[in-house]
Amino acid sequence: MPAEKCGFNEKEAENMTDDGHVSNPQARRTATNRSVLSAIWASDEWKAFVKYHTERVGKCENCQKREGDIAINKDGEEYVVHLTVDHPFRWAYKSKELYLDFELSMCRVVCRTCNSAFERHADICPECLKSYKEDKQPVCNECLFKRYPKAKELYERGQKDQESRQAARTRKNKRKKDPHSCERRGQEQKCKYRPGMICPHNTLNAPKNKCGHFKWRKGVVKK
Repeated sequence: MPAEKCGFNEKEAENMTDDGHVSNPQARRTATNRSVLSAIWASDEWKAFVKYHTERVGKCENCQKREGDIAINKDGEEYVVHLTVDHPFRWAYKSKELYLDFELSMCRVVCRTCNSAFERHADICPECLKSYKEDKQPVCNECLFKRYPKAKELYERGQKDQESRQAARTRKNKRKKDPHSCERRGQEQKCKYRPGMICPHNTLNAPKNKCGHFKWRKGVVKK
């Protein structure tokens, strides 16, 4: 949608960055929408709009935190709560006038943490009002594990198995990226010393198997 139709004048429209995606219409729409929102958020009207409604409501309508409160995130670190105005529905993004109308766009005052969680399709846990949960999940993981200790045990066991598989995959990929320890190892596993022959040794077993044609490659750490 052209910026002029969103309520901006010609000067404001000229300052918006060109996305440059000629052959990708969806990328053009995404870039245009982001530039339109960036222009709104940088305007004095938006700043006054947020200040008025956050001071009027005074607290997050979702988690009940207030402006300036000290909260703790999932990593155990403290942060200062700041309120903002959330637009739950995407149709409110279509024009500047609609975006800055609190009632017509059905806005609500929330903290920035809740606002970010909404974009990830998450919401505050109704039981503890501290952690966030997925839309279809009734409570957060911490509250769920308190109800079902067996689920927590199985979850932690599966988490350890997943980490061990990931570590093994990382080690395997690292070995693939490292050069072969033998200088005579060529492309497609072929031996340069014996043309046409396939080398049966990997980079670790080549020096151990006492191959008669093995020669250390320069710069390779001997293990």
